[in-house]
Amino acid sequence: ERELAWRGTAAPTLTADPAGGVRWHAKGEVSADEGSACASMIIDVSGDFSTDGLAQVNMKLQAVSSGCSLANVHLEMPLVESASRLINGFGWKGARRPDEMRFRWDEKTATFGQAGLNCRVWLGGADAGMQFNLQGLEQSQSAAASRCGNDDNGQLRCDDLTDAQYNVALGSQVWYNKNAGGATIRVQPATETALLTVFTGPLHVSSQTALSLPFRLLLTPVRGG
Repeated sequence: ERELAWRGTAAPTLTADPAGGVRWHAKGEVSADEGSACASMIIDVSGDFSTDGLAQVNMKLQAVSSGCSLANVHLEMPLVESASRLINGFGWKGARRPDEMRFRWDEKTATFGQAGLNCRVWLGGADAGMQFNLQGLEQSQSAAASRCGNDDNGQLRCDDLTDAQYNVALGSQVWYNKNAGGATIRVQPATETALLTVFTGPLHVSSQTALSLPFRLLLTPVRGG
């Protein structure tokens, strides 16, 4: 198993959106020299960054001539270690972040409502933080339309969703990948960072339909401009 290198095929485009934010789009491909069945695979990354600190990002993977299989797709985010010592989410509730942590989607939780929050984690401190959310835009809209909210006991409830719909609305099925996916956090002393890694496990990439891997980032605290 080895990592596949990819390169941009065009300069990223940046445009202003009507609300004052920024939209970007970048395309690339896996090098044909990789000698892999996924050589020449197309990579498409697009996103919106709003003035309230919310970034919605979508990565798409698509094979060229025929489908191919990947052992894993992972996203790495290095955070300043000294500024990310608190954690909320990924199975932790308002605690000090451990130096090493491994999260799997189907770990036991106290209630089904808590399991629905597994798609997000906040890391930060008293002055700043970042929420990382594996919930795509369409899933967010589904949750909002279904009147999801916390009850008097702080548990998340969605009045109009069945259990199956609830899982789709509150977590990406691609990142979950039948519980082959997960996340880790490991402190890197040499670089003074806490490395957040989210992974999918084995995936099949089709040449017919792009494989979409959405995620959201929210900087905290933020005041809209």
